Amino acid sequence: MASSTSSDAIRGNAFNLIFLDEFAFVPAHIAEEFFNSVYPTITSGESTKVIIVSTPKGMNMFHKMWTEALIDRKSTDPQVQWNGYEAFAIHWSMVPKPDGTGLRDQNWKKTTIARSSPEQFRQEFECEFVGSANTLLAPETFNILKWASPIKQYEAKYSQFQDGTKAFLDVHAEPKPGHQYVLCADVAGGKELDSSALCVIDITSMPYIVCAKYKSDKISPMLYPDVIADVATKYNSAYVLVETNDNDVAKTLQFNLEYENLITTTTKTKGTQVGGGFTKNVEFGLRGNKATKRIGCSNLKTLIETGKLVIKDYHIILELHSFVANTRGSYSAEEGKHDDLVMCLVNFAWLCNQNYFKEMTDVDVYSQLKNEYDAAVEEDMVPFGIISTAFDYTGQDDGFRL
Repeated sequence: MASSTSSDAIRGNAFNLIFLDEFAFVPAHIAEEFFNSVYPTITSGESTKVIIVSTPKGMNMFHKMWTEALIDRKSTDPQVQWNGYEAFAIHWSMVPKPDGTGLRDQNWKKTTIARSSPEQFRQEFECEFVGSANTLLAPETFNILKWASPIKQYEAKYSQFQDGTKAFLDVHAEPKPGHQYVLCADVAGGKELDSSALCVIDITSMPYIVCAKYKSDKISPMLYPDVIADVATKYNSAYVLVETNDNDVAKTLQFNLEYENLITTTTKTKGTQVGGGFTKNVEFGLRGNKATKRIGCSNLKTLIETGKLVIKDYHIILELHSFVANTRGSYSAEEGKHDDLVMCLVNFAWLCNQNYFKEMTDVDVYSQLKNEYDAAVEEDMVPFGIISTAFDYTGQDDGFRL
């Protein structure tokens, strides 16, 4: 049978062979739901197969499955495991010309690019996973961002929902005694639109490391503070920075749960700053605005591109691939995509350049980057040399003496 790609397209049927065509072009949320419903239909057979064919289209579920198919199947690393698929690609140079004069060559490539664009040729013919245009990060940065599977997953508090689904805390690094952590949280309405998300970052030393993440579009804002407090407590009572636009999550953490390490902010003439004590302008958490987002985006770009922030989580990297410039002079997710996890890191990057953070960690990101840049420039400079003719002039009429 043939069917369109939907979340329950062939649910309830049993098949020996399933063929998925142009799977990279299926919207991300539909692709995951579809595959979750498809895969159980073939697990009972011993000779059943799944064949997935597609032109690449950025970073998505097809890209994830392709990458995992290329992993060494003998690897014992729990974060890097082969997924059981065989990977093969058909390159444009393997295809005969329509006139039968041989295979496609460089002249054919030049003509094709002239009729389309280099980016389109790379995706459609070179089989490259070309990302979105105008992303916050430079395109070459995505080549060095390598994701890995979580080492553990914990069922998060209050994250078993009425429809039977669950939300998990994905852990890439367990909490270590004596280490300092920051938890940055973004809050949504729990109505399956945007997601409530959090990231835990190890700030003990540079580079900073994203240790864990949680994301759910179903968690209620009334229960989300308990999730935050539970995760933060696990990570050595981490400092918590909550986005507070149109929600009371931070206040619940402070007054109901009495969580101590909650970061406060105050707005002054110089802009929003961390700290401020218990003045009339103090807020629990961060009320984001254009200025904080602009600074956070700029700092996040620098931290990632200079290797000062290590990210191994697949879903965070996926969101970075579609975090692009918008018409409002800022950055946001492409249409149909989400940026909830990225915004957690944007708020963390804003925090990094605050005096309170520098005193808390004894690390000045700006000074360290400046010193590294100056050292690199000095190392690349041509040293001043001394020119010698290898002759010693005597000052007499007999000229030079060797």
